[in-house]
Amino acid sequence: MKRAGQLAVAVVALAVLAAACNSGWVGPHAGASQSGFNPDETTIGVGNLSTLTPKFTGIVNGPTEWSPVVDHDFVYIAGGSQIQAFATASSGDVAPSRTYTFLDSAAPPAPQLGSAPTVADGWVYGVTYGSSGPNSLRAFDTTDASACAGTTCTAEWRAPVRSEVASPTVVNGVLYVAEVHDFPSAGGSLQAYSAKGTSGCSGTPRVCTPLWTAPIRSWASPVVVDNRVYVTSQDDGHIAVFDAAGTSGCSGVPKVCAPLWTTPATLGSSFALVVDGRLVEYEGTQSNRRVVVFDAAGSTGCSGVPVVCSPLWTANVTAAGVYAEPAAAYGNVYVATQSGVAVFDLAGSSGCSGVPVVCSPLRTIKVDPTTTTAPTSNLASVSIANGVGYLGTDTGELIAFDAKNTTGCTGAPLICPRLWHMTFSTKIGTTAAIANGTLYFGTGDTKLRAFTPS
Repeated sequence: MKRAGQLAVAVVALAVLAAACNSGWVGPHAGASQSGFNPDETTIGVGNLSTLTPKFTGIVNGPTEWSPVVDHDFVYIAGGSQIQAFATASSGDVAPSRTYTFLDSAAPPAPQLGSAPTVADGWVYGVTYGSSGPNSLRAFDTTDASACAGTTCTAEWRAPVRSEVASPTVVNGVLYVAEVHDFPSAGGSLQAYSAKGTSGCSGTPRVCTPLWTAPIRSWASPVVVDNRVYVTSQDDGHIAVFDAAGTSGCSGVPKVCAPLWTTPATLGSSFALVVDGRLVEYEGTQSNRRVVVFDAAGSTGCSGVPVVCSPLWTANVTAAGVYAEPAAAYGNVYVATQSGVAVFDLAGSSGCSGVPVVCSPLRTIKVDPTTTTAPTSNLASVSIANGVGYLGTDTGELIAFDAKNTTGCTGAPLICPRLWHMTFSTKIGTTAAIANGTLYFGTGDTKLRAFTPS
C-alpha cells in the first residue's frame, strides 16, 4: 500500500508539473523576443487545419483592437477600460469570467486600454492611453481574490505613464515598458519596474517608481533577450540596446541608463524582434518599408565610441502594412503585406547578394490566390506555431499558410497558396494567438474567437 500511495503522489505531482508547464502566448507577439512564434504548440498543424471549428465566442465589453494573450487556464483581451479574462475551457457564447478594471470611479471619461495585455507568473498587466482619462500602467495579481468585488478586480499597483504606451514585457521579475508623448518636447522613456510591486512602491493605492529609466521615446513593446533590452526610437527609427539588469551604463539617483550600443537612425518608426542571434527591425513608415537585420550581440558590423552597428542585410518590402510586426521562425522572417506574406532568409544568405547585402523574398504567400486585387492594408501581424503561419486582414479573412515547406508553390519568384482560410463579415484587426491546441483572435464585432481541431 505504501508503494501504491507513493505512486499516486507521483502521478499527482506529474499532473501538477504538466499544468505548471502549460505553454501560453504571454504577450501581443508571443513573448519577450516579440518573435510571433510559439515553439511549444504541437496540436494544430498542417494536417488538421481543415478541421478547425469554433470552441467558444467571448463577448467582449469594448472594442477588440488588441491581441489576446494566453496563460494557463485563461485567455485575456483588452476591451474598453478593462482587461477581460475568459476560461479557455469555455464553450458557446460566454461572458468574461473576470474583469480587471482601470476605472477608478463611475465618473467619465473612462481611460481606454492602449495596447494588448501581458501576462507573467500569475499577473496580468496593461496600460491606458490618450486624453480620455489619467493614463497609467496597472498590475493585477490574478490569484488575489481579495482584490475582487464579485468578478471585477482592481490593481495591486500602478504607475503613471504618458499618452502612447505599447504592451509591457516581463522577464525575470522585471517589467519593461516604453512610453512616448504625442509631442516630442514632452519626452518619453524606457522604464523598468519590479513586476510584482515589491520595490520602489508605496501608498494606497500602491504607486510604484521605476528601478531605472532610459531617455528614449518609443511606441513599440521592448524586446528582452539574453539580458538585453532592445527599444526602437519613435523620433528617428534607431534601436537602442540596454543592460536589462540596469547595471552597465547606468548611474545616478534616480538611476538612468545609457545604451550599450545603437543602430543608425532611419527616420522611420519601427518594430523589432530578436531570434537566433539576429535583431530584426521593421521600418514601417508610409514611404520606406523595409526589413533591416543586425547582429543581436552588437559585435559584427559594430564599431566606434559610442558603439553603432551597421546592418547585416536589408530588404525592401512593397505594399506592407505600416503597423504589421514581422515574425521569425524556422530560419525565416515573415512580413505581412497587402496581398499576403513575404518570406526572407533570416541568415541573409539565400536570395541575397551585393555589398551591402540586399535580400529578395524566398517566396510570397497570397491571401487570395484567385484574384490579383490586393485587400486593404491590415494591422494584424503574422503568427506562427507548429509549422503554420496565420494572418488576419481588414477584409475579414483569416488565412493559414505553410511556414516551413513550399508544397504547391509555383513560378519564379515562388508564389505559394494559402492552406486554409475562414471569412467573417468584420475585420480581423488582432494578431492571432496559438496556445495549447487553440487558435484565438479578436474580430471587429467585439468578439473573442476560439477555434480548435474537431
